[in-house]
This record gives sequence, structure tokens and C-alpha cells, in this order.
Amino acid sequence: MGVRRATGLLVLVWAGIGCACERRPAAASPPTAGGGASALSSAGGAHPPKAAAPVCAHDDEAERLVAAELIRRVEEARSQPRVRARVTFPCVPAVAVDAPVHVDGLRAHGHGGNATLISLDMAAEGGDVRAVRLTSDRNPKLDGPPPAITVARAHVEPERARKALFLVRAALAARVEVALPPPVAGETQSVSVKATTHDEHIEIVLRGPEAERTSDTWEGYVNSLAEEKRAPLDIAWTAIADLLPVTFADVAAVPPDRQLFSRMWQSEAPRADWVRDALLGLAAALGDGEVVAAATAALDSKHVRTRILAVNALAAVTGRDLRRTAAGGARPLSEVVADYRRLRAAPR
Repeated sequence: MGVRRATGLLVLVWAGIGCACERRPAAASPPTAGGGASALSSAGGAHPPKAAAPVCAHDDEAERLVAAELIRRVEEARSQPRVRARVTFPCVPAVAVDAPVHVDGLRAHGHGGNATLISLDMAAEGGDVRAVRLTSDRNPKLDGPPPAITVARAHVEPERARKALFLVRAALAARVEVALPPPVAGETQSVSVKATTHDEHIEIVLRGPEAERTSDTWEGYVNSLAEEKRAPLDIAWTAIADLLPVTFADVAAVPPDRQLFSRMWQSEAPRADWVRDALLGLAAALGDGEVVAAATAALDSKHVRTRILAVNALAAVTGRDLRRTAAGGARPLSEVVADYRRLRAAPR
């Protein structure tokens, strides 16, 4: 996968987005003194309350960078003469960047089962950035080693963190329209498509200090027709990833790492089975009691790999390791699964 650095923003050549935004409404204006036209109709009756407009804040520099990169990616991906992309920013959610703000992300790959969690915790004194990476075992075993987790962490100065946050906000708000060349009478119009077998999940969530929330997810096989949906998410992801040191280290997880996992575990974004498997792998290293219900439900999966990952997660978070015999040998998976089901069903 190639990379490109443009005006301080490192962006991967292939990228992504879709959008479902929950924006906190602006405070309603108070009625004018004396019950003027803003409070009463001309007939003397009360107006129904108007829906408050969302609070929007545009950053010209961030939008210019994001738009230029999106246009480049989409038009290159289509590789068809006279295809043109247009980028708009209907509403960039306003968040007080000096107040506590969290940007969280999950990126997973179906081939290999690897997954990475990433976050920027923004405050007045700067930003704390972290990423937790799972190198998945494609054939996990009940008696195998714990999941391989590596971590990267950094604290960045306020100005650099703000610039990254502005890029994330602009990318999450961006809308891309693609215009195909007009058909020519009497000629056949063709559309070229480039596709891969690289399946990917990208998810970004921005949380403001007063429950403002903007989130986007893209999942699928990387292909040229999906670039206008996928690229904005990749730009948002990379804006945070560029704040991190290059290397990941095999170090113990700390509470903020576990809190990041918990926030992404609770996400209601749609996820494929292989994404949920990656999260089960992470749960064995970062999870707590909140994963028990979902991990127990995963014991009913038709996939052996999923059942093993669920068992390993349950052994880690419950402190009850039922995977081995008294002599230390591995027990049959079916027996272990049945015991964890009974453990969940037992009266408390």
C-alpha cells in the first residue's frame, strides 16, 4: 500500500467512509420581550417550536486539504477519462477543541484477522494518542499462547493535536459526488471497475464533552467504486495515526488502553463476523465483565475458530479457566463450551 504526504498530512493511497451523524442541536433563542412575532403568530396563537439547527463549524484549511485528497483519490480510483469528483461539507460538527474530546477508531482486515484500535484524547494541555494492535492467530488453540498485543502511545502538543482533530472533523463531514462523463449519442458508455479481495472494516467515532457524537463506518472489499465512501474514513484514521511513533512495543496494557477497547466494544456499528472475531481476540487481553454476555453468545457460533476465541476471552475475563484438565491437559472444545454455558446460566 503506497503512501503520500501532502501539506503535513500523511494519507494512504487507498482509503474510506459512510455517515450517520448525531449532532447536538444549538440552544433555542429565547422569545422576544412582549411576545413578538417570534413567539406568537399573526392570529395570536403560539408558533410550534422550531427544530434547532445543528451546531456547525468549518475550518477552511482542513476542508481544503481533505477535499483535495478526496478528489485525487476518487478520480484516480475510477481511472476513467472525464470522471469528476466534487466534495462538499454540509456540516462540520462543532466541538470545543480545548474541552475533553475523544476520537476513537477500529480498523480490521479479513485476511489475517489483524485489528487495531486507535484514539486521540484531546484536552487543553494537548492530546494523548494511543494505538493497540492485535496480530491475530488464524488458528487459535485452547491451550495456545495469549493474543499478541502491541501498543504505541504518545503525548502531542496542543496545536498539533488540534490540527489532527480538525482534519478528522472535516473528513467525517465530507460528502463526495461523482459525475460520470455524459453519454455520446450512438456510442457505448463503459465504466471501468477495479476490485480486490482485500476486505476491510474502518470505524471512527468522535465524542464531544457534552455527549455530541459523530460516527462513520465502512466495511467491504476495497474497490474503485467504493472509494468515495471509504477514503474519508481513511483520512480521518491517518490524521490520528500520524501522531504516533512509528514503532509498536510489546508492553502491558494500562487502564486507558482498556477504556479504549471498552468504548469500541460497545459500539453499535454493523460488523462482519470476522470483525467480531478480532474483537474477541482483543477481549482476551483487554476485556472485563462487560464482554461476558456477547462472548457467551459466540459459543453458539457454527465456526470453530469463533468458539475458541470466545472460550479464551471468557477464561481471561471471568478468571475461571475451564480449558484444561486437572492434570493440565487440553479438554475437548465441546465440553469446555458446555461448561461455560452452564457457568453463565448458573444463579448469581
